[in-house]
Amino acid sequence: MGRIINLEGKTINGIYVIEREGMKNGKATWLCKCHCGKNFSTRGVDLKHNRTKSCGCNITKSIIERSMKHGDCGTRIYTTWKGIKARCFNKNEKAYKYYGARGIGMSEEWKNDYLAFKQWAYDNGYDDALTIDRIDVNGNYEPENCRWVTQKEQNNNTRRTIKITVNGVTKSLKEWCDYLDLNYNTIYRKYRLNENIEEQFSNLLDDMNRSGDNGEN
Repeated sequence: MGRIINLEGKTINGIYVIEREGMKNGKATWLCKCHCGKNFSTRGVDLKHNRTKSCGCNITKSIIERSMKHGDCGTRIYTTWKGIKARCFNKNEKAYKYYGARGIGMSEEWKNDYLAFKQWAYDNGYDDALTIDRIDVNGNYEPENCRWVTQKEQNNNTRRTIKITVNGVTKSLKEWCDYLDLNYNTIYRKYRLNENIEEQFSNLLDDMNRSGDNGEN
């Protein structure tokens, strides 16, 4: 282990080093006072190599400044962008287990630049009535894998969607119910009871086709 340089009493990047604290992963840690007045801990090596420039307040300030610059705080599109970041990267977010915990992330361009996300959104049909949808539900939030759709279209693309194939045609259970004018909750219960939904749908389609033929004659 190399010799530990005493940083106590020094000011580095506007950060005052109060005293030595201990060790973390083989590196000396120091109690410091940020230029904003808040005490915090950091590694000496990060101080010496100018990697620590604040207690974190600089990042918060930067976010606030960017928000004020684009003027979109509180808008639906900005809230959408923040929501994506939260469910992909914030472990305290309720939806994180369905996204970040499953390895779903966000492109670096979008993650680090709201305005880039906003530009893509408006270039690709953004409307306040639409929601962002991933084409591949196991893929990341990135330009090549995202689109703006209605809530109904998004529901049909969820990874929890039940897909039913009847006579070679595949639709979600909800789409089949809409097409055949059936109550979704009733059919879903039958599905959960392992009833042969495909056969029932096939018979209904045959009935519809026969009715159609009779009507034409």
